[in-house]
Amino acid sequence: MLSFLDPVLLPFHHLIDATAQWLPMPLVIVLLTVLVRLVLHPLNRATYRATLHRQRLAPQL
Repeated sequence: MLSFLDPVLLPFHHLIDATAQWLPMPLVIVLLTVLVRLVLHPLNRATYRATLHRQRLAPQL
């Protein structure tokens, strides 16, 4: 059903399996979460800046 996601999810699955041999699973999940947040940080920052810009322009409109 969701086989189109396999190319994206399989590398993460292999990464989790490989690191779970040396680290506890909760730590692996936390590290993966931090990694995803770091990758998405530039997008979140740009969204925040755009929101601030729109708020500054709102009184002029």
